[in-house]
Amino acid sequence: MRTLNLKMTPLKLPAASRGESSTCKEVSISNSLASPRSKLRRMRSRCMFKAILPAALLLLAGCASVQTPAWQARPEAGPDRGATAPQARPLSEKEKKDAAALEAWLKTMKADPREALKAYKNISASMPDRWQVNYDAAVAYLRLNEPELAVTELNAALGKDPAPGVVYGALGTAYASMGKKDDSAEAFKKAFEHGPGAEVLINAGGAYMEMGRFDEAIVYYREAEALAPKNPALHYNLGLWLYRKGLYRKALEEFNRASVKGLDDLKVSLCKAQTLLRLGRYEEALGLFKSAAQMDKNYFYLHKQIGIIYELYVGDLNKAFEHYNLYLSGIKGDKDVESWIEIVKARLAREGQ
Repeated sequence: MRTLNLKMTPLKLPAASRGESSTCKEVSISNSLASPRSKLRRMRSRCMFKAILPAALLLLAGCASVQTPAWQARPEAGPDRGATAPQARPLSEKEKKDAAALEAWLKTMKADPREALKAYKNISASMPDRWQVNYDAAVAYLRLNEPELAVTELNAALGKDPAPGVVYGALGTAYASMGKKDDSAEAFKKAFEHGPGAEVLINAGGAYMEMGRFDEAIVYYREAEALAPKNPALHYNLGLWLYRKGLYRKALEEFNRASVKGLDDLKVSLCKAQTLLRLGRYEEALGLFKSAAQMDKNYFYLHKQIGIIYELYVGDLNKAFEHYNLYLSGIKGDKDVESWIEIVKARLAREGQ
């Protein structure tokens, strides 16, 4: 029996350098669709529907937010609201020099993290007590997909006083990249203790989603909703949570809210399409998948998915034949799809097309 299955996993917004916006990165977990209502379901081997989709955005608390500065975690310490802030003392010449060097290093970090790490030893030696140096080095390692080295630097940052909750947030992201889900959730909880904010709550919810602990995940998402109800990443995550619970209409509403509030890209479109398939709205789903294929012409796997929908859900064999061949033009040697093409050709011949 051939069915469409979806892989969905928490999308991580990689740790951002201080003052810089984050960008999205994709990873995946699995979920499955219901069998198509077709006689062909008795004729086909199972087909995995492997769209790479995010399941929970991991936002780095304390960094500049992609959407609004209000999402940043509160400072770890500071005067009470309404109180007058203490007068800052003038910086010494050494402090001014260190600040300028750190700023220049941070600019290099944004442009070329590998190049910035070449100067890391000198920067670290001149500012041994600055947790920011270790943190920024950790961000560079995360961008270079070296989370183990990032964890080393973040633990070093935590040994310096006072290291803020943003370090725990980055540590949670690093552990998540390493597949250490329990450590990731614990780090995000500590980040929340240091400075409660929507990003930390979303991160914690995402960590619990990855562990399949959905009842705990929703607690964090609802708390985040109270702090930042317009956060598009939150609505996206809620949509994925509802999808996993089988509440497809409500999930679609949340995906639409995420789009309206600024998170309208390929990943959201694919989530919408998958949900529409669950709701039996095949033509609408097909339209979104086709649009996604136009957005990324090298995403050949989409043509396999489109072909399946045309063949099993819509009943257009000519279109199924076309898209199966488009898929094989980029993905060679898929014996299953080659056999499907032969079956489609035989059916077309019998129908005189």
